[in-house]
Amino acid sequence: MDGTSTSDSGSLPAPDMGNEESEDPQEKAPVRFGWIVGVMVRCMLNIWGVILFLRLSWITSQAGIGESSLPGFWNSVYLMFYHSPH
Repeated sequence: MDGTSTSDSGSLPAPDMGNEESEDPQEKAPVRFGWIVGVMVRCMLNIWGVILFLRLSWITSQAGIGESSLPGFWNSVYLMFYHSPH
């Protein structure tokens, strides 16, 4: 170093102070799901996921690893064949 202090702030580009709204005057409205799809269904899926997570160890201990993994396998097969994009 030559003893002079250099600042990186001089090398940064100047911020664009233009009006951001003028670029896209017709901004789309946000998608609203309503209280059934947006709130109730999402809360129920969250609750069911927690219940399944907490009971998964009990299900595996009762049925065994092979039989407890069968539903996941069949779900994968179903999704692969019946919900593939055509």
